Amino acid sequence: MLKISMSTEIASEKSELLSFVTVKIYRKMGVVLAVATVDFKSKMILAGPDILSRGFIYMRESGDLIRESQRILFNAIRIALKNKDANIQTVHGAIVNALRPFLYESTEREPIIIPMIFDTG
Repeated sequence: MLKISMSTEIASEKSELLSFVTVKIYRKMGVVLAVATVDFKSKMILAGPDILSRGFIYMRESGDLIRESQRILFNAIRIALKNKDANIQTVHGAIVNALRPFLYESTEREPIIIPMIFDTG
């Protein structure tokens, strides 16, 4: 019984430490969510792409950066959908590969980029 209690305590401490480190990384790097709704059957972008940021940029003061990011994402998704084998994974890759260098060149920071693609098909 004592061993179980100790391992649970250690596991809890490791989990808390991991959460603490994760939060520190997010605060330092920031997070960018790239959200779009896509119909893979018709290969059309139905909504978005939209950009959300947590800890990376101040959204109200970064309108130009957000609009340019959306334009880059729209083109990257459109090009990825032209591939006959287009799927969520290929679109995810296209989003990250298009957005990462642009954001670094614009801000000299590398946020964590999380693509969120909703498939209506």
